[in-house]
Amino acid sequence: MIMISISFIACSYSEEADVDVNYGDIYLVAFEAIMEEDVALNEGASYIAIDSRTLDLATEEDIDSVFGAMKVYNEIILDESMKSLEDKEMFIDDNYIEGILLSASDLELISDNKAVLKVSKFKSRKGAVGGTVTLERKDGMWVLVGLTNMWMS
Repeated sequence: MIMISISFIACSYSEEADVDVNYGDIYLVAFEAIMEEDVALNEGASYIAIDSRTLDLATEEDIDSVFGAMKVYNEIILDESMKSLEDKEMFIDDNYIEGILLSASDLELISDNKAVLKVSKFKSRKGAVGGTVTLERKDGMWVLVGLTNMWMS
């Protein structure tokens, strides 16, 4: 009986270990979703800043992939946080930035094929949007299935 239990646990573990989750794809689909919200914030942006330190579980390769793919929205992609933008005095009149800042947080894998995370887009203290993104993996690709809990400032 003990051997059967150990064997079952070992098989379950190896199946989970074989699951290949590309976190870069998850973050990319989430960022693409928020880019489509309040598109007026995108207009005239001289860069897109993404804080890679908040991309939990993403490898350097995942992050490079996200940064490269986001170049379809803007050729200049920076690895910056809100704090680093402030420290580098990239805020105009202490209110807005010349680009947009994308951030993600609270990534949770609900299952091998479902993920939920929070994502936001910031242009100014009174120009930002965010929400909760739900993704599902279909045919090996992560796709957006919902953007909920939307907020705007």
